[in-house]
Amino acid sequence: MQLKRAIAVLALAAPLFAAGTLAKSSALLALTTNGEFVELDAESGKSSKLGASVRTGGHLMASDALLLPGKRGVLITQVEIGESSAQTRVLRLALDSGKTLESWPLLNGSHDALCQDGPQHALAVGGASRPLKLMRLDLEQRSTSELAKLDSRLWITSLAFDSQGQLWGLHMRTPELDHDALVRFDRASGAALEIVRLGLPTLALALEIDARGRFFVAADHDALHEVDPKSGKALRSMRTESMRIIALDPL
Repeated sequence: MQLKRAIAVLALAAPLFAAGTLAKSSALLALTTNGEFVELDAESGKSSKLGASVRTGGHLMASDALLLPGKRGVLITQVEIGESSAQTRVLRLALDSGKTLESWPLLNGSHDALCQDGPQHALAVGGASRPLKLMRLDLEQRSTSELAKLDSRLWITSLAFDSQGQLWGLHMRTPELDHDALVRFDRASGAALEIVRLGLPTLALALEIDARGRFFVAADHDALHEVDPKSGKALRSMRTESMRIIALDPL
């Protein structure tokens, strides 16, 4: 199921620093479906291309992006689709040039929704089918460990911390929960503490929470929405200059 959804829609969101802290800039880093990185103005929706890009097309797709602290580049999960299975690799790229600095395989299946969790770790959502798992990636040891199983109704495509250190996810509709939603999680157990239905006109693709605590959701049809996490309604909406965004991260 994850493979089918990865082909249809890819998404990510992640905070820049340790869990519970937000970046100091409200500018957003966006990854588009064609593998380009752009700087996105959260106020206007205007964008400018950055130097980095990741190869996509054919059997290769970029599924997630995470800007690392300390100018260490950007982390990418890249999925290679085979005839009967998919393989995922983690790439660390230089943001200015797109040069691959290091690369390693993920042996425990596909991982989406990368989210910074301290200087050397990231959270992710993994699994080939529901229930998905909340995972922790050790970026030094290149290993993964399972933290919790998620609600079997949920298909989470983005993770982000708010200003209070609470973990949120973006749910993409499933037969059991047939609407996009913001989900607030208990990190220790993986339990869904709150599910807020999104009132957006098109499919939600990626979530990010900026330095001011504002919730942004990138959606289909080149849209970026600031949403109210209590009601799920759009506070304002912007066009993103003919870009289909699959990942958001604060710059």
